[in-house]
Amino acid sequence: REPVRIGQRNISERQRRSGCLVLRGDKCVLARSKMSLSLPATDLATYETPEQAATRAVAASCDIYQEEVALLRDVAPAVVYDTSVDPPAIVSIFAALATGAPPAGYEEEESEDEDDLYDWFTFESALRRVSSVHERAAIRLLADGVRKAIDAGVVVPDYHCTFGPKESPGDMALFSPAPRSTPAPELLPVTVLSGFLGSGKTTLLKHILENKRGLRIAVIVNDMASVNIDAMLVNSADVQHKPEQMIELSNGCICCTLREDLLSGILDLQRQQRFDYVVVESSGISEPMPVAETFTFDDKKSGLLLKDFARLDTLVTVVDGANFMGQLNTVETTASTGQAAYEEDARPLAQLLTDQIEFANVLLLNKCDLLSAEEKGQALATLRRLNPQAKLYETVRSEIPLDQVLNTHRFSITGAEAHEKWLTEARHGDHKPETEEFGIHSFPWRRRRPFHPVRFKALLREPEMLPSSLIRAKGFVWIATRPNFAGIVSFVGSIRDLSQGQPWWAAMERDLWPEGLWDDLKDLWQEPHGDRMQEVVLIGTFDNDEIVAKLDACLLTDEEMEQLPWSFPDDLPVWQGDPEAADGDD
Repeated sequence: REPVRIGQRNISERQRRSGCLVLRGDKCVLARSKMSLSLPATDLATYETPEQAATRAVAASCDIYQEEVALLRDVAPAVVYDTSVDPPAIVSIFAALATGAPPAGYEEEESEDEDDLYDWFTFESALRRVSSVHERAAIRLLADGVRKAIDAGVVVPDYHCTFGPKESPGDMALFSPAPRSTPAPELLPVTVLSGFLGSGKTTLLKHILENKRGLRIAVIVNDMASVNIDAMLVNSADVQHKPEQMIELSNGCICCTLREDLLSGILDLQRQQRFDYVVVESSGISEPMPVAETFTFDDKKSGLLLKDFARLDTLVTVVDGANFMGQLNTVETTASTGQAAYEEDARPLAQLLTDQIEFANVLLLNKCDLLSAEEKGQALATLRRLNPQAKLYETVRSEIPLDQVLNTHRFSITGAEAHEKWLTEARHGDHKPETEEFGIHSFPWRRRRPFHPVRFKALLREPEMLPSSLIRAKGFVWIATRPNFAGIVSFVGSIRDLSQGQPWWAAMERDLWPEGLWDDLKDLWQEPHGDRMQEVVLIGTFDNDEIVAKLDACLLTDEEMEQLPWSFPDDLPVWQGDPEAADGDD
């Protein structure tokens, strides 16, 4: 046997894999496994070259014949390191072109079918959808290499190939590393899990950890109790399915008393530069909106803004399908159920559940195996009405492909800031009809005359005044004895709440109006009362005529409209800054 000569010795025993970035037009192939999307890749077999393994990976992962793929041997492969395994694996990703011509309209829209073994994705979408750092690095390197080879005439594709970032300085920065003197940290993506106790949040978290496929996930678990049971459950998993790091936030809620701890915890994880993702499991009484607002805060100790180091990716709410409809109608509060986050916390649970649903980007109707077809249909229809913008999935034991809850890029700070304008549908008239499954529908009620305070109070306080088929109502109201401010009503099941809103524009001097406001108001304005009106969106299975009659009965009559100035008895809760309501008592 010939001795190994100096310079030819290879003492590496690390795992080696080969994969392929298959390009066509402006898109690449990502293979779909049970839980995520990734570049086709496989371990090298004995006596197999890396190129052979790469084409075999495409055939095995995507069921694409090897003759349908042409390796670009004149483009250097991207050699990247998969550090999610120990020891790290050496992964060689080769560039290739699909030999078939793109179909008509191929570049106009992105194809995706969850039943297919693979789909085609643009450069930006591919970077979002793959879950591992080394795959994103390979996509960037090969896109740059293929483009340079085409520009130099080294590669002459049969069909136009434009895969890569858009030609703008911001996109080109993907190829140009920042100077060493001013490193730009990659934003750490965060998914927040919300949902009532028993809905399946912890089960979802364990499912994520059991199927993370090399993704380095840090976990923040919030528990109202001083002993964090959820954290203990997650840590009891075997080593393979444990998070890389866990932070326990106990004896409080991250949406109120522990917000600073959440902020500093995520900042600390980002500074370590060794995690691909953070999953936050909030307590059962946590509200997603205050958690999202935390990403706009700065750390009091360091002065650093969280949004400069981490990005909120997805807000997931897990809904307990077996108890959902009952929870919507409960009169229990955080205090009555022993879940108060602070001394005076007595939030209605039905309102809290609705807040968790309405602010989510992804909704999981869990425990679907415990529901009849009719019960499941009614729950799905209700969720679609409460939050038509969210992605809605049916789950059993919280099992879902990870790319539906991680790295979805569904959270938008712009959309979040506009959440209080929930009545966009009613105010701007841009509602599009939907199929009214199980009779659950939304109905905008508008009127240009005020409520009588006595009759309106009865509507709020007496359960029989509104039908039990009303699931949800929210909007702005005009009360005759309170001309300066709009009221905000929120009904969830049997819980009915009235709070003070913003001033009516008609109650303000015009020189205080922002520039351009009249252009927005002129179509709504009616003299002599200006923009004052009733705007309430109602959701449920009610008869429209019945609920309209009940609401209209609380308005001023024609005779009462003439009794100016309106000075009816008013013992609704007192509002600040409205002298007309100052004599009320509550």
